Amino acid sequence: MRLFFAINLPAGEQERLHRATAHLRAADLPVRWVPPQNLHLTLRFLGSVPGQKVAAVREAGARAASGIAPFDARLGGIGAFPTTRRPRVIWIGVQKAEPLLELRAALEEALAPLGFTPEDRAFEPHITLGRVRDGARPAQLARLVELAATIHYTGVLPVRSLDLMHSELGPGGARYVRIGAAPLG
Repeated sequence: MRLFFAINLPAGEQERLHRATAHLRAADLPVRWVPPQNLHLTLRFLGSVPGQKVAAVREAGARAASGIAPFDARLGGIGAFPTTRRPRVIWIGVQKAEPLLELRAALEEALAPLGFTPEDRAFEPHITLGRVRDGARPAQLARLVELAATIHYTGVLPVRSLDLMHSELGPGGARYVRIGAAPLG
């Protein structure tokens, strides 16, 4: 099973964010946009996990979540990886609230005994809005910086549980199914 841990946005906030970024999707950019129901903050992508290991992964998530009190994270600011001039992933930022960093560290620690090596790159909390299509030319994305400057979205991400998600890949894109939820605190 292809799994990841996430903080899911409430449905109302997913819709607010989707509406606030509508003109990006309407701009005919070579981007595969994330549908509103898939908007989330990934805390840790696990990749393919054997079925017999899923229960242990779920338990590791519960241990990590139990030591962190519920909190809110602020959303806002649009950007891209690696840069807005050479984008591959377009995102909305998530404030690096200390509890979010603590939750991520606790999750890494809980997963390590199961053979999940901590990620080398720094954790950059974000909500992916879209991924640039392979083969897109820089000229096709030239308007991104200008369009991004017009987005004035701010929101709140209530962090109350750590969700274990199953990613089902299909011809219409990915479908995410929550297979576990560990309450914080």
